[in-house]
Amino acid sequence: MIFLSVSASGSKEHIGKVAFVDNDIDYYFGGFMGAIRTLNNEILNSKYLFLNLNNSKFNVYLRTQISGVNINNLNSKILYEFQIPLPPLEVQQEIVAEIEGYQKLIDGCRQVIDAWKPDVETYLEEELKTYLAEHPEKQEELAEGWPMVRFGEVCKINPESADPYDLFGESEIVYIDISSVENGTGKISFENKIWTKNAPSRARRIIKENDILLSTVRPNLKAFALLKELPKKSIASTGFAVLRSKENIIPEYLYTCIFSETTVKQMTIKMGKGAYPSINTNDVANLIIPLPPLEVQQRIVDKIEAERKVIDSLREMVKTYEEKIKRVIDSVWGE
Repeated sequence: MIFLSVSASGSKEHIGKVAFVDNDIDYYFGGFMGAIRTLNNEILNSKYLFLNLNNSKFNVYLRTQISGVNINNLNSKILYEFQIPLPPLEVQQEIVAEIEGYQKLIDGCRQVIDAWKPDVETYLEEELKTYLAEHPEKQEELAEGWPMVRFGEVCKINPESADPYDLFGESEIVYIDISSVENGTGKISFENKIWTKNAPSRARRIIKENDILLSTVRPNLKAFALLKELPKKSIASTGFAVLRSKENIIPEYLYTCIFSETTVKQMTIKMGKGAYPSINTNDVANLIIPLPPLEVQQRIVDKIEAERKVIDSLREMVKTYEEKIKRVIDSVWGE
């Protein structure tokens, strides 16, 4: 069975979403959804039908049909008029088998991607053992582990602010707000562009290469990014704390520490319970992290960067096999 969402909705974003149900289930589905069953499994493979309904051509067809309608509605007439290529059943089965093979690879990659996070705590423990083996005279000094420091000791916090018009004159700039940073991954987009004369009041944080952006507001607590290859005319929202590393810490190491559950937990504890729980500059300055020597910091950064490259390669593999799936479907449509 195929579930089609939504048969009626005020939002075009939800129209036409589909899901395939492999087995019978003792559930009901909502009034804004529809169920589709094939009439004859000897003519039409239900998974083949699902793949075509999950294709961009079905999405484009729906958008055309509901264009200009306030309460978006997919009635049976609209669905019945959508046509798909219908090769012989054995060809349909081959297509389904090929795509399912690709999808298994995609799912496996995504499982690894979703599970990965920089394990800075483990590397700190490993590096402490290595460091003490190399420097036995430090045994007593480091008996309790690496020295702990506050953010305010290792970085400047929100060092500069200004009106973007005063900085860049009347021009187009990159504005980095919360929506520019992907929660939990550190991925950042520089696509959000505005004119300085139209800049919102929050567009005030001056940023430089190797600065770190740290969201101070929930639910975007894990939205943080290390700025690399920063466009020249850029400014960040005051919804971020800007961290500028001092000489005693490597920016990449500070960045990995922010990923740790220990740091996130500290931020959570400091947050209030209002409608928009947040932390202020003083709270950020008092966050505590371990501070090994610079050479140890660099080794930890190198290890995590090696892992990140593997994860990035898996993300590329996902894109590759998603493109393969698209090509298989397009070939059915004669493209």
